[in-house]
Amino acid sequence: MAQRLSAYTLVIGTLLSSVSASAQDAPNACLTEQELVVAGRRYLACGQELIVRSEEDPSVVLERRVAPTAIVDVFERNGEVFVELHEVVLRPASGLALAPSTVAAGALPAFVPTAAPSGQRGTGEVVSVDASSFLVTLGRQDGVAVGDRIAVLEEAEQEVAGQQIRTERVVTVGKVFEVAPEHARVRLSFGEAVELGAKATLTDAKLARLINRPRSSGLSLGVSLQPFLPINDDLAFATLGDAHVTYRFKKPAYVRAIVGAFGGIVSGQGNQSVFDGWVDGGFDHQYFALGLGVGALRTERYDQSRGLQASFLPAIAQAVRFGPLDGLNFSASTRATIKNKEVQFGAVTGSFWAPVHRRATLVFTGGGGSPALYGFFTGGARFLVKGNGGSGTLFVTPAVGWAMIKRFEEQGTSVQENNVGGPSLSVALEWRP
Repeated sequence: MAQRLSAYTLVIGTLLSSVSASAQDAPNACLTEQELVVAGRRYLACGQELIVRSEEDPSVVLERRVAPTAIVDVFERNGEVFVELHEVVLRPASGLALAPSTVAAGALPAFVPTAAPSGQRGTGEVVSVDASSFLVTLGRQDGVAVGDRIAVLEEAEQEVAGQQIRTERVVTVGKVFEVAPEHARVRLSFGEAVELGAKATLTDAKLARLINRPRSSGLSLGVSLQPFLPINDDLAFATLGDAHVTYRFKKPAYVRAIVGAFGGIVSGQGNQSVFDGWVDGGFDHQYFALGLGVGALRTERYDQSRGLQASFLPAIAQAVRFGPLDGLNFSASTRATIKNKEVQFGAVTGSFWAPVHRRATLVFTGGGGSPALYGFFTGGARFLVKGNGGSGTLFVTPAVGWAMIKRFEEQGTSVQENNVGGPSLSVALEWRP
């Protein structure tokens, strides 16, 4: 028994001696010659970790930060600490992630692990992109699970102390919804785009907000129909509608041709038609738009000498939008008619959008005017059926509401105005080719 204990003691002693020898050699893995002192903090690079200690008491470790690859140099520019990585990418030390464990005090460890967990990769790349998702070379074997978030990065240049340095910025952040052993499919945030070969990595960054979406440029085509059932007419068919062709430039500007209202009513008691259209253009920023244009508006009036007269009046159109185009926004447009060199109110239309899901937005619209002979309001939901907000996107908006058309009925030498209206069902389509 004594011999066996002696053998155990000999083995343990040998192991401790080996560990002690390794501990003495391990500091060579740290860049001790490049240790930097800035603002009372000592910065020491050891492999992929940047260890920050107190200048007064070097045994106190204030924090640890982890770089994606080995750190080969630490330097200071204008009071900011930078690290040079093995991949020759410079980053601010404050931008490095905190290490999983925090050491409040204690001696600096002799060795800091630099390798990722066995079989796991820290970063991957984008290998496939479609209209609403992208595929990355990070999978289950790399610790990726459904619900995790993936950040896509791109290289960029930044001027620091008069020098151009390479850095990285986040292009978008998406949520993983399918995972394979070596790949994961990630949901593309609304209005975002990624390129093949882009760098991808796991992240804790937040997803894009629903109410704050990027501006979409390019062509947009839209049309809606709003048939309604008149409840104060014996038998009638009535409908309102609108249509638009819009082009948004990459610069903050747009042009648009729009029919804000068209339609009419057909019944045994009299027919009536509606038209309200214009062309406008102007400033179009992500959060604000302002436009001006000209158009025409159909109206009717009764003259005792000539009876009921219909005419198209020239109109001046003004448009405004507050908020992102596909996010939380309010928009309105007014038309002022010109008759006998006088400017008079013609019509107004407006809408309020409130996103509630990546693919669904509550939409409330309304408008009209007595000279324009119509009025309406609707409430519905705008659904993203296809695409991601850019080219190849289709939106469908079903809604319910109320609509009416003003009709004039001649009775001998007088005319009676009658607003014919009732509940409506509508559907709107928008296509971005």
